Amino acid sequence: MRSGLQQQIKKIYDMSLFEKIKKTLSCIGFVAREIWESAKGYFALGVLSIVVGAAVPLVLIQIPGSIVDRLMTGDFQAALGGAFALCAIVFVNGVLTDGIKRCKLLFEERLKGHFVKKVGAHLMNIEYQRLEMPEVLNEYQFAVTCIDEKRTTKIVEELEKFCASLSTMLGVMYILRELSGIVIVLLALVVAANALGEGFRMRHIYERHKTETPAQRQLLYARNELAKKEYAKEIRLFGLSDYVTRKVEFYAQKMCDLWKGAAIKSIKTVGWTYILQGIQLSVAYIYLARNVINGAISIGDFTVYSAAVTTFGISSTRLVNGLVSVVDTSKYVQNLRNFLGIPLPRDRENSVPEEPLTIRFEDVSYRYPNREEDAVSHVSLTIKPGVKYAVVGENGAGKTTFIKLLMGFYTPTGGRITVNGIDLSTIDIDRYRERFAAVFQDFHILGFGFDENISMGGDIDAERMRCAIEGMELEDTVAQLPEKEKTCMSTAYSPTGVELSGGQKQKLAIVRALYKNAPYIVLDEPTAALSPQSEFDLYQAFQEISHDKGVVYISHRFASCRLCDEIFVFSKGGIAEHGNHNELMAMNGLYRQLFEQQAELYAERGMGSVCT
Repeated sequence: MRSGLQQQIKKIYDMSLFEKIKKTLSCIGFVAREIWESAKGYFALGVLSIVVGAAVPLVLIQIPGSIVDRLMTGDFQAALGGAFALCAIVFVNGVLTDGIKRCKLLFEERLKGHFVKKVGAHLMNIEYQRLEMPEVLNEYQFAVTCIDEKRTTKIVEELEKFCASLSTMLGVMYILRELSGIVIVLLALVVAANALGEGFRMRHIYERHKTETPAQRQLLYARNELAKKEYAKEIRLFGLSDYVTRKVEFYAQKMCDLWKGAAIKSIKTVGWTYILQGIQLSVAYIYLARNVINGAISIGDFTVYSAAVTTFGISSTRLVNGLVSVVDTSKYVQNLRNFLGIPLPRDRENSVPEEPLTIRFEDVSYRYPNREEDAVSHVSLTIKPGVKYAVVGENGAGKTTFIKLLMGFYTPTGGRITVNGIDLSTIDIDRYRERFAAVFQDFHILGFGFDENISMGGDIDAERMRCAIEGMELEDTVAQLPEKEKTCMSTAYSPTGVELSGGQKQKLAIVRALYKNAPYIVLDEPTAALSPQSEFDLYQAFQEISHDKGVVYISHRFASCRLCDEIFVFSKGGIAEHGNHNELMAMNGLYRQLFEQQAELYAERGMGSVCT
């Protein structure tokens, strides 16, 4: 991920000035449109922030000079009034600034929620096969970083800072209009010095990102990944606590050394700009003091002009920082735009046929990106409604890829899939997937309620849920839960939540599939953690309650094969054999070889009944 960030940063420096301006304005326009859509009030606060930020410094320049002049002429009452006015302005400015900041926080959270929803919706609608591409996952991570760090509002804040500083500088130039052009030239040099210093700073940021990436990735892995619950057992069993701690300390120290070196280099190269600024401002003060001595300006004027010079220096620094930060922040906003620009599946012309679906694979092949061989090669078969199928084969034979093709997660790279004679690539894929329920090997149980895990956010049909729970013999488990069906499935999500056993979770996942009441059910090795006998018993129970549905079993074990009408034996991405159990055993081929190897193993373990 960091290498992608480096490339994005490098692009900023490789761009021409015109390209930078164009990209930055485009990102500002994008953010402005999104703010207008979700948090219009933010604009009013921004305008108010610019007005206050520009006007208050100019007022604070003028009043102290007026107070000094009144004191010099003996008008103490007027001087006291000026002092009270100065205090009032400082107070009002503090209240306004704090109020604007607090109100902005509300709109920032609203805008953050808007982008979280927008990015989440886009992620869930991207084609599944795109989500397996590293570049897409990188773009998503960049988008999340942009949102979490509130870069969308930061670009506006920096733009406000730029506008307020520019307005203040113009006001200061007007105040200093009667002085010699020498002062104006010196102030212009201050702006140039700030720009050079900030430019060097940004280049050091790029160099730091480039050098720190490997160490940072290792540090984040050691600190975050190994602290996850999934690693807790191994860390304790193998006594890895001290080892992991040393890893974290090592990479943390490596990062500190990199940052220390970068800081020293930055001070050496940027420090001279601040020295130059100090010299320029000192010359301006000396020039003003000389004019006071010569009687060209009063002490009050000196107070005003010196404050103006100081304010100009501060404002020029904020101006340059704001401008550079806008350009830099636009890089993160562009990452967000890149992700939202990933194309979504186009609308398809055909709806799903209402009648029972017959699905045909016609010489279908699929090759993963950047691979030299097909994962599925020239597969032709038919999936009919109400029929029970088993898909078996060794690891890497293409079974899971076949299932993803069947459910429309992948688009064939060769051949085609038809549904009742209609090409699947032309059918509304969301409506097509409604005809499937599935339990995958890596299924997930959410931390929400037991019933929510079954209904998956839809309206709960209590009777249908009861039938599915009883079908998988989970009614006793539900009865023992503290809040019955409403019990949350994670102690991390709810203090009254529970953690089900592995077998109970697998049954719950199958209940979810049954509750959907889809015409086709796919079981992609969801019972891998069960014993062979428990798996066989579960499949027998499942067979009884899914008698009217088409079912596709995928498993390394052969417990489900004798329950099926047809078996597809995959090998090296293709179908090596197909038929029912008896037919395949009679062929004396790969299926029989695999079956007998497993039967012999089970017999040695006293589980021979599973395969007989």
